[in-house]
Amino acid sequence: MEDNDPVMAGTADVCTLSEAPLRVLIYLSTAGAQENAQADTALALAHEVQAGNRRKGLTGLLLGNGNSYMQVLEGSPEAVGQMFATVNRDPRHRALDVVLDQPATERTFPDTAMLGLDLDASPLDRRAAIEALIPAGADRDVREKLLAFSVFD
Repeated sequence: MEDNDPVMAGTADVCTLSEAPLRVLIYLSTAGAQENAQADTALALAHEVQAGNRRKGLTGLLLGNGNSYMQVLEGSPEAVGQMFATVNRDPRHRALDVVLDQPATERTFPDTAMLGLDLDASPLDRRAAIEALIPAGADRDVREKLLAFSVFD
């Protein structure tokens, strides 16, 4: 399997993670103004943060749809809070909107430091691509938020 496979990017070598307590945070953001906005695809951004996320015990998913992003962050409440504060200060993101922030009993994406997927198809195709990433038995609220992004333009 190639390292640049968008579906499997970032799935290897996640550190052993303590499962309690957990926090899941999902937010939407818009790409900030920058010289080379095209370079910041969800896949590229996911690759950029994987090593740091492994060290911090974070897992999750980053979806990109043009200039819009949705990210799932999972980990200890402290690690998730610190990462979200970092994202909030990052000029590549603006108009951040938290759509879910809750305790979790298990991770939706336990095997990936940050999975990245760029969605550039029709809403129906985007929905199918997102559904393929969500494991059976995933938290209902997480599933609903992710699937709602398929129609987000």
